[in-house]
Amino acid sequence: MQFLVAMRKIYLCFLVLVVSFIINTYMYSFNSKNSYYILSVNDDDVDWEITVKILTGSNRPRMADAGKTVSLFKPVQIYRSNFGLKVNLFIYGKINIKIVDNTGMPVYLRQFTPDGVNTKVEINTSGWNSGSYTITLSDAAGTNIAVGEFDIR
Repeated sequence: MQFLVAMRKIYLCFLVLVVSFIINTYMYSFNSKNSYYILSVNDDDVDWEITVKILTGSNRPRMADAGKTVSLFKPVQIYRSNFGLKVNLFIYGKINIKIVDNTGMPVYLRQFTPDGVNTKVEINTSGWNSGSYTITLSDAAGTNIAVGEFDIR
């Protein structure tokens, strides 16, 4: 009987040791992977998604009860890299793209009509001054569809 109690204690100690070893290894592996990833990233190849506020437009279909439904569909996605913006549009009809600087002066104006094949707009920002910018997408009637902000450094 004492032998079984001793074996259980040894088994429990061994189990605690193995679990702590796994947790410790995972923690250090995660940190080293994270550090390695950060050190190995080439900023020229990375696109950061810009948070865009999707606004309610008068000509877009609305859900019957938006309070109970969460839409997983993003009609507009904007990604920023060191050299420009990539705007992905998943809506139809003429879209006005307007980018203004922090003083409110327009630096980019374009009208674009996405279709099933051509849904992306690439905007070269490499020659722009450092600062904060606001991008606004509106429909042909002038109703704002989406607004986002980004910085150039």
